[in-house]
Amino acid sequence: MVTGTVQQVIDLGELIGHYLLVHVTYAHRDGHDEHVELVGLVTAVAPLVTVSHAGSDEPFTLPPDPKSYRMIPRSPFAPESLGETVLGPRYETTWRVRAPADSTSSPAAGPFRPRQPPGRRGE
Repeated sequence: MVTGTVQQVIDLGELIGHYLLVHVTYAHRDGHDEHVELVGLVTAVAPLVTVSHAGSDEPFTLPPDPKSYRMIPRSPFAPESLGETVLGPRYETTWRVRAPADSTSSPAAGPFRPRQPPGRRGE
């Protein structure tokens, strides 16, 4: 349970070096939803928000939309004396996206990849 007020992020740069709690719901064409949650350390915010997380050699990436990131209060399960950890992330983001048409397994291993404008593919 998280208590207190939630503050929207103004500048994505403030995320760098902090833990981010990520919630992603993948909506499949057949009507079922798949939920992915992870906590990781933000290592970059341009061109994408890049999150390094345990259990994966490839970082998880997200769109750089400041309105989608929030500072969250400390969890009562993470005492202040521990500092910021994966048990007490400082920021949170929630996304609901359409799963790729060819998706047959958990998309958790696949980072966000923005569509390329026509004529720029393969560069």
